[in-house]
Amino acid sequence: MARHLIKSSLLFTLGTLCSRVSGLAREAVLSYSFGASPRFDAFVIALRLPNLLRDMLAEGALSQAFTKVYTELHLTSPTRSHELLLATTKFFFVTSLVISLAGVFFAPALVELFTLLAEGERKATLLADATLLTRVVFPWILLAVISAVFMGALHQEGKFFHSACAPLLLNLGFIGGALGLARLFPHLDFLPVPPHLRGLCGLAVGVLLGGVLHCLFLLRSLSVAVLSVLRSHGKILPLSADLRRVITLMLPMAVASSAAPINAFINTNFATALEAGAVAWLYYAFRLVHLPIALFGVALGMALLPSLTAAVTRGKGFDRQASQLLQQAIELVLWLLSICFVFVLVNHFYITQLIYQQGNFTPADTANSSAALLMYSVGLVGYGLMKVLTSVYYAVDRTAFVMKVSFALIAVNIALNALLVQVLGFRGLALTTAVVVTGNALLLALGLRREKISWSWARLRRSASFLLLLLVIGAVAQQLLRLYLEAMPMLTGKLQALAIVLGNGILLAVLAGVSGFLYLRQNPWHLLRSRSRRG
Repeated sequence: MARHLIKSSLLFTLGTLCSRVSGLAREAVLSYSFGASPRFDAFVIALRLPNLLRDMLAEGALSQAFTKVYTELHLTSPTRSHELLLATTKFFFVTSLVISLAGVFFAPALVELFTLLAEGERKATLLADATLLTRVVFPWILLAVISAVFMGALHQEGKFFHSACAPLLLNLGFIGGALGLARLFPHLDFLPVPPHLRGLCGLAVGVLLGGVLHCLFLLRSLSVAVLSVLRSHGKILPLSADLRRVITLMLPMAVASSAAPINAFINTNFATALEAGAVAWLYYAFRLVHLPIALFGVALGMALLPSLTAAVTRGKGFDRQASQLLQQAIELVLWLLSICFVFVLVNHFYITQLIYQQGNFTPADTANSSAALLMYSVGLVGYGLMKVLTSVYYAVDRTAFVMKVSFALIAVNIALNALLVQVLGFRGLALTTAVVVTGNALLLALGLRREKISWSWARLRRSASFLLLLLVIGAVAQQLLRLYLEAMPMLTGKLQALAIVLGNGILLAVLAGVSGFLYLRQNPWHLLRSRSRRG
């Protein structure tokens, strides 16, 4: 079971790595094409509206609720599981279509909610520009919701690599929109769009095209048996008992996940009241910090859910096997994201400079985005733990507790924003997000005390000791190498940034590998020989 978790999370991580590399290319293209301009602030607000609904419904509540029920049914009756997939697809297609139409119609009111604290001419410009862009990009939520259902089926089939790779096509839509359609649309005078927004409208259309490709790729990756069920014709299926169970399991988590949109709504209002570009700086910074979260936190959470659900179902609770599975997932996320935090801590400025500073993205934008990146990175471990622990609560049908924790922290988010913005400006918004997420993870961990989990405390203490030593040595070694490379006169600009990021990345990876083998008490050469003999 433990090896299955490692294999599943590794496949998801490898697929996510492919998509996230394209995601870095996407962000580099966006920064080159649009920089951190006030118009791009409007696009970020427009994209945030359907994106928050996607996080709440699609990649959060719906995907995990469907995966749990679908996995349990597949263990006893594959036919019922396939019927559930068909019913879920049809039901949420209709639901998300209604949501998309409502979003297009009520776009002015939605944008108004995200700019309550903005004032004067800046608010009027944001309202006009973001409303038009919202109407173009909002139907993306329909594609995201259907994709989430397909992802749940793929996870049950063990096709983690396919689902993790699929966002690459969405990123290609962004890139094609920025480099192609954004340059074509300004020359199309017949478009009912103000000239200054035609480029960003081209980008918005590229997002929709990427969403279509993403959904079709997931559909084609499903097994032949599942595809044959989806191709079946007929009326929209009624709410079966299994579909009602998905919805029942999903609703508390959807309500819990709505805390994230509420917090984002609060943060965006604070950001729009600050200087022009603040929304974009926070966007670019979070896209960077989301890379390790997706690679490790989301990967482990997605891989853990079907395995842990099966283990808890068979053992009727947390037996020894399920406990070991959970502990291994927690250890992995602590090691991987703690290492990522130390890397960002030392290299945040050079990471931002290397990826973003070009074209319309100025050195001042680099300084501001890197400062936000440093603040966001404080919550890296918290993000990862939250993703893993949320999967645990799905597996044991305790999603209501997650909802209570999420809403309890909304007041904390408001108070910290009001306090830290006064001291740190837009950087305070990033730090607040990190603190709130970490608090969320700690409360979820405390909530597991009622579960009869068999922890190996001796192993946890040993793991923590090795990890702490690694982090201290890694931070010092990176700092020394950075100072050495900064002093080399032949290294300047992006060449210097590349040398520092690459050098420190290799250094930290080597230290982490050595520490991992020492912790596991394994000789890497013996391990390689045994693998080669098996091959």
